[in-house]
Amino acid sequence: MASSSSLSFQDKYDVFLSFRDPSVVRKQTGSYAVSFAELEERFRDRMEKVHQWRAALTEVSNLSGLDSKEFRPEKKLVQIIFEDITKKLPKYLSSNMHTNGHLTRIEKEIKEIVSILCIGTEDARIIGIWGMAGSPAKDYEKLVNHVICYAHGNPLALKVLGSSLCSKRTDVWESALTFVITELTALIDKSLIESHIDNKLRMHDLLRQLGQTIVRDEHIEPSKRSRLWDVKDVCHVLEKNMGTAAVKSISFNVFEISKDVKLCHAAFSEMHNLRILKICCDNIGNDKFKLYLPQGLGSYLSDKLAYLRWDLYPLKSLPSNFSPENLVELVLRGSHVQKLWNNHEVKSLPVLRRIDLSCSKFLTQLPDLSQSSNLESINLEGCKSLVQVLSSLQNLEKLTYLNLRGCSKLRDFEEISKRTEGFLDVARLGGIKNPLKIFTYLKRCIQSFIGNLNLYSSPDHISQKFAPNLRYLILRETAIETVTPSIAYLSVLVQLDLRDCKRLKSLPTSICHLKSLELLVLLGCAKLETFPEILKPMEHLREPALDFSGIQELPESIENLVSLKNLSLGNSEDLEFLPNSLCNLRNLELIWLCSCSKIQKLPALPPSLPELVVNDCEKLKSIAEIPSLCLRLSATGCTSLENI
Repeated sequence: MASSSSLSFQDKYDVFLSFRDPSVVRKQTGSYAVSFAELEERFRDRMEKVHQWRAALTEVSNLSGLDSKEFRPEKKLVQIIFEDITKKLPKYLSSNMHTNGHLTRIEKEIKEIVSILCIGTEDARIIGIWGMAGSPAKDYEKLVNHVICYAHGNPLALKVLGSSLCSKRTDVWESALTFVITELTALIDKSLIESHIDNKLRMHDLLRQLGQTIVRDEHIEPSKRSRLWDVKDVCHVLEKNMGTAAVKSISFNVFEISKDVKLCHAAFSEMHNLRILKICCDNIGNDKFKLYLPQGLGSYLSDKLAYLRWDLYPLKSLPSNFSPENLVELVLRGSHVQKLWNNHEVKSLPVLRRIDLSCSKFLTQLPDLSQSSNLESINLEGCKSLVQVLSSLQNLEKLTYLNLRGCSKLRDFEEISKRTEGFLDVARLGGIKNPLKIFTYLKRCIQSFIGNLNLYSSPDHISQKFAPNLRYLILRETAIETVTPSIAYLSVLVQLDLRDCKRLKSLPTSICHLKSLELLVLLGCAKLETFPEILKPMEHLREPALDFSGIQELPESIENLVSLKNLSLGNSEDLEFLPNSLCNLRNLELIWLCSCSKIQKLPALPPSLPELVVNDCEKLKSIAEIPSLCLRLSATGCTSLENI
């Protein structure tokens, strides 16, 4: 339906692709009666919705109009509607939406012209019309195609180039396409830089090439330019110790070097203004050539560094005299660091937001990060030698992401008690029997008396203060055997992922207190034989993924999963029974029971269930009743099925 708030009711247009006898819709007989009976049953606690739907259909059926069946071809009807709207629309348009000449919102400009013309006076006025002179059409067509090709079809680039070149001579077009453009700020104002949802700024190739051209023009010697990105230039400057104070940024990919490169130990000693150092590797582990520091790095890195990324960093620590107070991001993926710095000094890191030491297999411990109050993300995935995480983490109130995936030697945690709104990922934490035991519930009055807490001796519950806003808890492929009942303190948890926890044997009934939980993943938990009783309604849990689990039966209290949409138990070979209360799950859209080899019969199912899949359930003999609104029933390979 198309309508405008400024149109009267009679002027609104309601266009339906197809419609049946209006009297059937008005009285809601036939199939409408059947559908509404089912809706009244489904929404028996919210009958006002059904009444609204009935009233809406009645109102629609009473609308008069044109019957499309009377117009052949149908484009005649479209033409009639278009012409009628065209006649009626102008009287509803505001004064700044003139359609004459196909221009809109130019009222201000028109008023300015009228005021200059001084209409009504006896003075003479000369009006000059300025515009693009006639040019050979073929030349412009060629240039337009060149622009489209050069912009790689990017709409933003086409818009900027189009607005810049509109009404310009062909020689201007040709000059623009060779990028003889001197004002970088003009291009920024024209939005060639975009901000994406991942909080990253992205630059179009056009702007990158322009910037590189400008930098190359700074000096004939690369070492005296503000930015270095060409891998040959960078390696030459670093090998020969030719760096100068002019260099503010170094960025290149190790994957692009064609030989092993040995850096001078004083390579950065003269780069006092270096703010960005980015040495990245696209494919850690498959790098053919490497950067070496045979004599170390001396003691100097610029104190002005805001971004330090050095994948495959070859030394055991950062320079001892390096002052990281301006660092916003520190990324040393696949590095050889054992400690970030050798001394025990607590570094001031007031603006640091992200640390990524992933795949640093020699890292044994973290430094004291208590002075990193703005730290939001720590990634320690694959740090196989890490044995301790210091207690300073409890002061990181803005920490939103902690990844300890694959930290198989981690043995000792300090008590972690912090405010966060983010994501905790301790997947593949191989050596920990119950990672949740590390979170100790301590009253504020006794916190100061608690020192280091050994992982295996700490009390078995989560702090009420730990991660009160934690939304995603991922414990995939850990050796966890139980989930502590105090998990109920994570009141805003949305996702609990325990996939492939091969030793997991039980879940607590307190899980029903996770009122915000939407996704529960127990796929591959082969030793989990029972699903916990759901003692209270859970209004948001929609998908408990139970495939390949050891679950033998579901409790009758599963009916308290009132918002359940998908129930997936595929390849749960020990499953024998489904509860009779399953028929009360009115929002259920899919039951997936493929290859459940022990199940013999299905109970009554929700009448509104649209999809039931029981493929390869070899012992299944009967299905009590096919749901009345079922759209798909798949029972391929059910060799024992006798009754439906």
